[in-house]
Parts: sequence; structure tokens; C-alpha cells
Amino acid sequence: MLNALNMKSSGLQRERERPLPYWFDYLIVIECSFRVGAKTSTRGPSKPDSHLVSRSFSPTLLPEVKPSTGGSLVSGKHHLSKTDEGVSLCRRPEPADLPHGLLAVALGQVLCLLHAIALKQNKKMGVLCPTEDAALALQCHKVSNKLAFVQFALHLLHCLNHGHAMFSGEAFPIDEVDGNFARSVKQCIFSKSNPTPLKDTLRLAATSKDVIEGILDLDMAVTQSDDFLHYASGGSLPLGSVPLAHRYGGHQFGYWAGQLGDGRAHSLGQYTNRKGEVWELQLKGSGKTPYSRSGDGRAVIRSSVREFLCSEAMHFLGVPTSRAASLVVSDEPVIRDQFYSGNVKTERGAVVLRLAKSWFRIGSLEILAQSGEIELLRMLLNFVIDEHFSSINSDDPDKYLVFYSTVVNETARLIAQWMSVGFAHGVCNTDNFSLLSITIDYGPFGFMESYNPNFVPNTSDDEGRYSIGAQADVGLFNLEKLLMALSPVLSKKQHKEAKICLKGYADIYQRRIHQLFKAKLGLLGEEEDDGYLIAFLLKASH
Repeated sequence: MLNALNMKSSGLQRERERPLPYWFDYLIVIECSFRVGAKTSTRGPSKPDSHLVSRSFSPTLLPEVKPSTGGSLVSGKHHLSKTDEGVSLCRRPEPADLPHGLLAVALGQVLCLLHAIALKQNKKMGVLCPTEDAALALQCHKVSNKLAFVQFALHLLHCLNHGHAMFSGEAFPIDEVDGNFARSVKQCIFSKSNPTPLKDTLRLAATSKDVIEGILDLDMAVTQSDDFLHYASGGSLPLGSVPLAHRYGGHQFGYWAGQLGDGRAHSLGQYTNRKGEVWELQLKGSGKTPYSRSGDGRAVIRSSVREFLCSEAMHFLGVPTSRAASLVVSDEPVIRDQFYSGNVKTERGAVVLRLAKSWFRIGSLEILAQSGEIELLRMLLNFVIDEHFSSINSDDPDKYLVFYSTVVNETARLIAQWMSVGFAHGVCNTDNFSLLSITIDYGPFGFMESYNPNFVPNTSDDEGRYSIGAQADVGLFNLEKLLMALSPVLSKKQHKEAKICLKGYADIYQRRIHQLFKAKLGLLGEEEDDGYLIAFLLKASH
């Protein structure tokens, strides 16, 4: 985010010595003086008498500061809000990270942008600017979008290359074989895999304001830039970034399916926002990976719209879920047999930019246990616990047992929440069950119109294995498979205690279901016949 600072060069060192707000950490420092809010003239703001002050990028130049929220900078008569423009950064980008020539463009156009900020502030204060050229305002808007997106991309790149062990190669070995051809992968968690851009006309069909502004710290105007369109469709990446495809396995419809993995998804990196939250960004429908098998790596508009809408709806229903930032559609033809009936049709391709705190799932551990890669299994478990289960002491000899107990508890609560809103996942395989107990991989899901425990949204689920009424039992099955995957790192005593934890799954689920439905009914306290009343009312709505 760029803000006008009333800072004289002679006082620059003094400013550096005190803690700085998060928005100060941008590419350049501007020395300028705006007549913001002056009401003595209706001719608009005077031209700023400004020059650019070179800034060293030495790590010791400025103290590392934590993100701030809200507030403003007051200097003399100048009062500019921190949250007026652009994107915040949590870490400092490097000039070498910029694509060739982009820094020069930014420096050359920055005065135009600052002038636009001054116009915006004067407008707020009631100062009319009748002589301002509309074309200049449009140019400023485009420059603002460009610079804000550049900052976001730089920060993502910084996190990807330096800020997080998973994407810097410090945590896990990465597949040494390059290329997106299908193959059996061993002794790694990820494979390098570049997205394949959609070829034909691209359109930004939808964005989630809550994700763009609340998670990615971007102004919504940034989504109107070509940079965002190409980034969100896999057409362009921050210079030097290494997209990854995750290797995992899974039990599908009750049977071990072997290696599965991200067949049409690419993880772009992890973004730490102003709240300190770490989110992993992933494209879905972005082309082939080593795990595509016989697939084409694409997603169609039909399924992409469903994932975008449902993941955001589930969030606002209060159900833990992955999120969707944007949906890009194209005219690129994609061949699909929608009902698996042999009736093949041509549909249009699409890409969803989605986010989650983590995309690791039960199948992430299963593939390692099944392949006998026990050290890698231990490494992944340690990483997941350290990063996402802060309540577990990493030095605790029972940490894997505590981890399992937590996943059992949270999975039961998640499925209870699914049931409370009538949500049927449709494909409750172990490769679709998150280790963080969030809803991921929206495929042939559905919502009940009226209560029917036999409701099956998946047309290929002929036996109704994943009917809505069977979801709690399927959750238990998946947790049993998780325990099998953990067995190589558990002692006999720990394994026995883990089984006891698993036996408590049904009680946890029932308690949570009762809490949720009693809240819907406005019932207070505990009564013996609460369960009967809930069951009676559900049956009556059949």
C-alpha cells in the first residue's frame, strides 16, 4: 500500500529508529507534502513538490514489525488512513524479486498514483477538483491496481522462497523428476509441477470479497487487473516461484486406491496475512501434474462454480471449510461425460483459486505408511503438528497419540456440522478428509431439500455408501484408516489408547449433533429425551 508521508529527508533516520506501522514497508520512500483537506481553493490539490529517496534493502535498515490493524498516521495537518489503498505486507520483498523492468515502471508512475491518493483525500474533505482529467484518474486506478498486485505477488514469493519450510524444500524432499507426465512417485511429499495456462479467452467470473480483502489483504480493485486474471488462472507466476503438486493416496469407496495426488491442482505458496494467519493458495483446474493419471488436469465451469459457491456458503454457515478467492472461466473446450453414461460432451474450462490453512489429508499419511516410507511419515506428522496443532507439545512422547485424539474429536464435530445444515459431501474417501478437519474437495456434493437419510448426491454412488445418513459411520471408517497409517510410529500402548479414543467418536458426534439442533430449536439445558425429540422432528420433516 502506498501512502503519502510528510517526511523530510533530514528526519529519515529519526523515523527509522522508532517502530514503524506495517504499511511503511513498501518499495520506496516518498518525500512529499500534500495540501490534503485544504478548503482555501476549489482548484484541487497543488502539485506535490516531491522527489524519490533511495532506500537500501539491508535487513538491518528497518526493524521487523508485526502487522497492525486500523489506525492512522497523523503528521501536522496531514491525516491519511492506513487502510485506504492497496495491500499490506507482513515481510519485506527484495528488488531482485521484481520481474525485469517492473521496478522502473513503478518508480516512473508513482507520482501519478500519489496524486490520485491526494485527489481521493480531497474528495473526502469536500474539495472539488473540476479540472481533473478523467483519463488521469483511470490511469491512476490502473497503476494502483498494478502496484498493489505486485506487492501481493512479492510477498507471496517471499513466503514461498524464504518464509516457510514446506515450500523452501527445508521440510521435505521433493520429487527429483521434472515434468507433468503421469508416473509413480516415491520418497517425497511433493512434485514440482507448473500450471498449464488456459489458452482461449479468459474472464473473471466471480470473486469473494471476504477472501480478497479479509484473507489476502487486497483491495477489490486489484481483481480488475490483467495481472490478477493471469495469476488466478495459472498464466503467470511470481518470478522464481516453484508450484507444487501434492502426493497422497487414499481409500476410495472402501478400497485402497494406491497413489492418487493432486491430479489437477497446483499449490502456489503460502501467504501470511496481516492477522498472522498462514493460508496456502492453490489453483484447481490448472492442468496436468505427475498425479493426473489418465485425466486432462482440467476443471469445467459446472464443477468450478459449484466449488466456488459452496465453499463460501459453508464458511458463512459456520462450517470449517476451504475458501475460494476467484473463478476464472475460458472458452477452452474440455471433454466430459457428466453422468458417466457414455454421453460425452464438450464443456468450457475454468480455474478456481482456492485457499486453506493446509491441504494435507488422511491420504497424505496413508501413502507413506503403505509405501513403508516411515521416516518421511514421521517428518510429515511433525510438520503438521508443529504448524497446525499449537496445543500439542512437540517434545511430548505421546504427541502422535494426542494428535490422533484431536483429529477424532474434530472430525466428529465437523460431520455433525455437516448434518446440521443438511450437507452431503458425496465422496467421503480418505483422500478427501482433511487432517485439520475442514471441508475440502467439493465434488458431487448436495444439500437436502427435506430430511432424507438416504439422500445421495453422487450419481456414481450406486450403493449409497456416502449417503447423508451414512456420513458419521464413514467418518469412523476413515479414522480407523488414519490409525492404521499412524501405527508405525505408535508404541503398542499408544496404539491401544488410540483405539480407546476412537471408541469415543460416537459420543462426541451425538453430543455435538444435539447441541446444534437444540440451538436451532431454542432448547436450553439437558433433558433425557432430547435425542428422541430431535429424531422425531427430523422424521416428521421427511
